[in-house]
Amino acid sequence: PGAPEALTRTGARVLTPEYASPEQIEGEPVGRASDVYQLGLLAFELLAGRRPFVREGVSPLTYQRQIVEQAPPLPSRVARQTAMPTADRETTPAARARALSGELDSIILKALEKAPERRYSSAEALELDLKNYRSGLPVSASAGRALYRMRKFVARHRLAVAAGGLIAALLVAYAGTVTLQARRIAAERDIARLETAKAREIAGFMQELFEYASPAVSQGQELSIRDMVDRGAEQLEGRLTDQPRLKAAMLDNLGSIYVSLGEYEAALARYEQSMALRADLDGPGHISTADTLQGLARARRGAGQFQQAISDLENVLAIRRREYGEDDLSLATVYHELGETHSELRQNDIAAGYHERALELRRRHLPADHLDLILSLSDYAVVLARQGRDDEAETLYRQALEVLEQRLGPAHPRTVTTLRNLAVHESSMDRPHEAERLLREVLRREQMIYDGDHPKMAWTLGFLAKSAIDLGDFERAEAHWREAVRVLSATLPARHLHTAGATHELAKILLENGKVEEACERFAWSLAIRLEQRGGAYRQTNESRLHLGRCKAQMGEYVAARQLLVEAEPHLEGTRSADLLADSLAGLPE
Repeated sequence: PGAPEALTRTGARVLTPEYASPEQIEGEPVGRASDVYQLGLLAFELLAGRRPFVREGVSPLTYQRQIVEQAPPLPSRVARQTAMPTADRETTPAARARALSGELDSIILKALEKAPERRYSSAEALELDLKNYRSGLPVSASAGRALYRMRKFVARHRLAVAAGGLIAALLVAYAGTVTLQARRIAAERDIARLETAKAREIAGFMQELFEYASPAVSQGQELSIRDMVDRGAEQLEGRLTDQPRLKAAMLDNLGSIYVSLGEYEAALARYEQSMALRADLDGPGHISTADTLQGLARARRGAGQFQQAISDLENVLAIRRREYGEDDLSLATVYHELGETHSELRQNDIAAGYHERALELRRRHLPADHLDLILSLSDYAVVLARQGRDDEAETLYRQALEVLEQRLGPAHPRTVTTLRNLAVHESSMDRPHEAERLLREVLRREQMIYDGDHPKMAWTLGFLAKSAIDLGDFERAEAHWREAVRVLSATLPARHLHTAGATHELAKILLENGKVEEACERFAWSLAIRLEQRGGAYRQTNESRLHLGRCKAQMGEYVAARQLLVEAEPHLEGTRSADLLADSLAGLPE
């Protein structure tokens, strides 16, 4: 479809929709003005805590119209309403908003003008404004305002102006009031100084990103958002050594951006640096570490490090319980993420317990149609289905889907995820035709939503392959699994467990279709990843051993086949694969 494609493709550039400029969405030619816009978005997110337009809760077409037609809000206004990704208590939203209001608001909004010709004409022009801001000089984005220039004069000639105002101040000041409020004023001053320092540091960070994006430095190369964020992360390495709290906050922001880009290894590096700084400052169990640790857990889960993610989330849970008590709504997010991570490991009983706690808290604190509550229902249904509680699961799926269709629309990622889960449930209930119909609809919607390949599309392809097998079409199943492996290889870190799992499933179909040599190669690759990531006792490692052993037997390599099957035998005892393993061993020649 034309509109979603325009959202993500402009000329030769492919970009995530969240960082697309208005002209990219409109399919118009792009140039340096689009780079200015994209870096303006990054600056907005770093300073205010989120991007100017929120994709959650709106359809892709509505999100597209916002970017093209809707004026972005003031960064200072968003900062006042947004919780930053850090649990530090030394700053407040109001202080952050005051630090951004004025010049930084003007600079960022000029970079985000809808019309390319109204933005900064070049990276050098933006760089100059950022330099002027950091030096206390007038910026061109605020030019032409007499009151503004007078304020800048006052800021640069503070002593002379203060001398004239001091007499008037003394006439109206009360010594008692000054004494009473001294501590409050000092505390507010310290908060304001920290937020101002943070704003100036991020301005410097963005200034250097623009220097990197300028033709003189980039030498005419096309620069992606990832390229520029990587450059900024490198520049941050040697900075702020004397301001560890500020550096930790900026590392948290970078980690959050990397997670949103799906760059989990890069996110891990930033969160780990931030955790080290915060542990040195306050100790590892301090409340200031909780949000950073939760961000780290999200990055770990994305990178397939599930056990470490669980350990991090359990620590977050302990910290928040100690600080806020058992009934705080923030615990629901931690319970939910623990449930999802245990679900990844197929630890369904444990996952169900955490999802039930999240649901209980959200039902107490949230209205019945609140999205967080509805999404909890959908995720809990997945676990119920794995426990064999099919009727309960289907009821929750359909209840969640009805609300999501109404609230978010049919093409929203969360609606599509719930539709996929319902389709998988239909497959498990031996309704392959209905499952395939729903899954094709899921894939159609995902192609509208995502920027090119996405791991969720691979999951849908895998489920389509299962439906094809249920319908007896093994050639179609092979085609689906090949495409799923390609998508995962393109979107996940190298040697990822999810890619190993999809490769294992492809190899099983290849073996069924008589392509024995390729099947053996695929099984061997999957086994190597599972051994490396999970070790020899992991059930799925031994599934790979079993099927590689069967494959080797068909190749006539009986010694290698027996060794693999014997290694797998004690680990698959009592599983659904035990009979297949016994038959495979019995079929080997003596």
